[in-house]
Amino acid sequence: MAPVMWPQGDAPVAVSSLLHRLGARCARRRYVVLTLWVLVVAAVATGVLVFGARTNNDIRLPGTGAQNASDLLRREFAPQQNGQSPLVFHVSRGKLTDPANKSAVVAALGNVGRAPQVASVISPFSPAGKTFVSADGRTAVAQVLMRVNGGQLTKALAAQVFAAADPARKARIQVEAGGALGVQLSATKSRRSETIGIVAALIILAFTFGSLAAAGMPVVTALVGLVTGLGLIGLLGHLVAIPDVAPTLATMIGLGVGIDYALFIVFRHRDQLHSGVGVRDSIAQTLATSGTAVVFAGATVIIALLALLVARVPILGAMGYAAALAVLVAVLTAVTLLPAVLALLGHRVDALRLPWRRRADAVSDGENVWARWAGFVTRRPWPALIVALLVLAPLIAPTLTLRLGQEDMGVTSTSTTQRRAFDLISAGLGPGANGPLVAAAAFKPAATPSAAYTGKLRDAERLKRRIDAGTRSLKKKGAALKKRGAALKAAQARLQAQAAALKSRQTVLQAQGAALQRQQAQLLDARTRLTAETASLTAKSQALAAQGQALAAQIAQVQAQIAATTDPAQLAQLQAELVALTKQAQAAQTRLAALQKQGAALAQQAKRLQAQGNALLAQGNALKAQGAALQAQGAQLTAQGAALKKQGAALTKQAALLKKAKKWLMTMGKKATTLKAELTARLTRAGGQPRATDPRVVRLQDALARTPGVASVSPPLVNKSGTAAVIAVTPKTRPADPVTTGLVRRLRDTVLPAATAGAGVTAYLGGATAAYDDLAALISNRLPLVIGAVLAFSFVVLLLAFRSVLVPLKAILCNLLAVGAAFGVLTVVFQWGWGLSLVGLANPYGTVPIASYVPLLMFAVLFGMSTDYEVFLLSQIFQAHAAGQGSHEAVQSGVGTSARVITAAALIMITVFASFILNIDPVIKQFGVGLSIAILLDATIVRMVIVPATMVLLGDWNWWLPRWLRWLPRVDVPEEGAGRAAEQPATET
Repeated sequence: MAPVMWPQGDAPVAVSSLLHRLGARCARRRYVVLTLWVLVVAAVATGVLVFGARTNNDIRLPGTGAQNASDLLRREFAPQQNGQSPLVFHVSRGKLTDPANKSAVVAALGNVGRAPQVASVISPFSPAGKTFVSADGRTAVAQVLMRVNGGQLTKALAAQVFAAADPARKARIQVEAGGALGVQLSATKSRRSETIGIVAALIILAFTFGSLAAAGMPVVTALVGLVTGLGLIGLLGHLVAIPDVAPTLATMIGLGVGIDYALFIVFRHRDQLHSGVGVRDSIAQTLATSGTAVVFAGATVIIALLALLVARVPILGAMGYAAALAVLVAVLTAVTLLPAVLALLGHRVDALRLPWRRRADAVSDGENVWARWAGFVTRRPWPALIVALLVLAPLIAPTLTLRLGQEDMGVTSTSTTQRRAFDLISAGLGPGANGPLVAAAAFKPAATPSAAYTGKLRDAERLKRRIDAGTRSLKKKGAALKKRGAALKAAQARLQAQAAALKSRQTVLQAQGAALQRQQAQLLDARTRLTAETASLTAKSQALAAQGQALAAQIAQVQAQIAATTDPAQLAQLQAELVALTKQAQAAQTRLAALQKQGAALAQQAKRLQAQGNALLAQGNALKAQGAALQAQGAQLTAQGAALKKQGAALTKQAALLKKAKKWLMTMGKKATTLKAELTARLTRAGGQPRATDPRVVRLQDALARTPGVASVSPPLVNKSGTAAVIAVTPKTRPADPVTTGLVRRLRDTVLPAATAGAGVTAYLGGATAAYDDLAALISNRLPLVIGAVLAFSFVVLLLAFRSVLVPLKAILCNLLAVGAAFGVLTVVFQWGWGLSLVGLANPYGTVPIASYVPLLMFAVLFGMSTDYEVFLLSQIFQAHAAGQGSHEAVQSGVGTSARVITAAALIMITVFASFILNIDPVIKQFGVGLSIAILLDATIVRMVIVPATMVLLGDWNWWLPRWLRWLPRVDVPEEGAGRAAEQPATET
């Protein structure tokens, strides 16, 4: 069947005529247009300054387990749904448990708890946070819960909370923040990528146009559009959730298409000026031709981005319409602001020319290098096509191993506090601590304390009452016994004192008796001596008396003789003898008197001895009486001692009974301790909440803890009504590890259903890690739908544009080749890790997970842009073919005409996208690599080789349209209607 050509009589949809009039008005009223744009930019800037630009990384994924868990937290545990941000403390020397360090951390956490919008802080030194201290004691993590979500948390507020930890920093403790706080604190306002992209674009434009004035206009208008678009996206964030990555993605796309769209218009306008067309006529005609292409291209990209809404994934939709908004503003600036600027410049558009560049009109479109290249390809279509496919095949092959992952904080820049917190937590608490899972469960009926716990609690309370009563009784009896014992000891002491005094007195009495006996013996000796002396004295007295009598007789005899004698001699002799005798008698008398005196003295002494003897006798009698009294006292003390001994025996018996009672109390105490330990263990596992001992909660907790791959499970948190509980599950592997994804699936598919079966429990697994897994699953499930929508849209657009079936099919296949190759390069660089060092993401894991939404967003963006390039190229080929040229000539002419501008636009896109590889965000790097590689492949291998080759091979079949599709309307595609628009010159005013 011969191919059916496009009917030439169909009336096109008059898009170009509308743009022709718009261009004419913008040129004529350029100052009004410029003023309006100044007002628009000022209004948007004012709105951003007043209300701020808001982004929100809180992922809503309706219908997923993570979203159900988040909704349950929002209802029952607000503000737990906002997620906790870890505040990490680390010391390189010593331990955080050292008194000085601990005091500094406690002071810091006290300040943090008083910071604005902080709902609560879990200290690592509290019972609830004891698992957040590393084994070596050098790292500890406090969990900070904010009252606001990630979208409401500003960088200023995060900085206030972070600054509150200064007491720890002053103590030389390293402090880092993760979670939502870390995201805000790690956000950078560096515009290095944009600057590099703009400078590179200026260089490319300068070489393309040969004029700095012409090169500057696309950049200026693109920047105006970009600033306006980003401001609108920031304000839109107050109404809908815009993820953090969306503004950067919008910057990449908005900057690239903004410069490209302005390039197309400026390029055509200069060509027309060089051809002698007036400024205003040229502007009107340019908008009717290239402006139509820009609107068509922009609409193509916008619709491709909005096709992401088909996935019904909010984060994809948000990034899609954020980027679409940036593209829309870029289109509006290109078709309104740029014409006004061109009208203002007039012929000065070629000002500041580069000396080494030739004038653009000095080169014929049909004689350039691209036309010669197209001629080479068209002459050898099969070899060119085969070589191109052989080049693309190895690039596409790695796509088969592409695995959708999640953002990995472990590969972000170490210059951010978020990455440093990640590394400290991984080293101190394990990699899984950076992405705990959250098991949220709803209970119907409500959870109540378990029967085992309640029974043990009753036993413990009853035992406590018995122990308390026994302790009180034992204490009372012990006090009484102690008192009686003290009294007994006092009595014994007194008795011992009395016995000692009695003994002392007995000793004294014995000493006195002994002294008395010695005195009596001495007295007896004295009396004996006295008796002997008296007897001797008596004998001497008697002898002296007898001597005196004898002397008296002699004296009497002598006196008689004297009286008888007259003899003088004899008388003298007798007188002398008488004198001698008298003297003797006197001496004897004297001696007798002395003896008598001695006798009287002895008699007196004897009398005294007698008195002394009587006194000693009396003393002896008194001592005997005292001895008898002391003996009686000793007997009494002995009796008292026996009584006290009896009392002591009774007290000893009572003490033994008390000791036995005390032993019983100790036994009961041990039993109580064991029971308390059991209750404490149950309550510890239950987080101190009796409701959490409900068997359903315990079964869920045990099932989670027993699951392979789970490092630890936190005590459950049960709400006051007992209708909901939440348990934190820490995996053994980091969040981005595929093993963690396997754990999430295992918990959801087997563990949770088995643990909650038939128990009136509905459990969900949430948390950021699970949410990203859900996002990847959603994208994987809905990827065919989105791809189908984009492909269908692309097919319809090209079908309407060229009224051909094979052109859209071929274009879709070519676009798929470019996208597949870009995905392959993305897989090799990031997932396989072959180029991580080149993109600044070298890490110990050797891989960087490809964020789940990156391929889908890339697919939508690239299909939109590739469709643009396809339309630009095919429209030129179609016009040449419609003008009567054969397939080979039409392809060569079309490529030669469009390649220069397509190449310049592609180079700008590539440099803009590649400049974002310098961004510290791994996701932005992935977009930069993927988009730049895709545009490179699309603009070279696909557009310059595969498309020309297939166009030649298909020949007239390129334009085949079945009869049953001839009713389709004819759309005025780019570059068509140029002649018609040129025939309607704008009125110069």
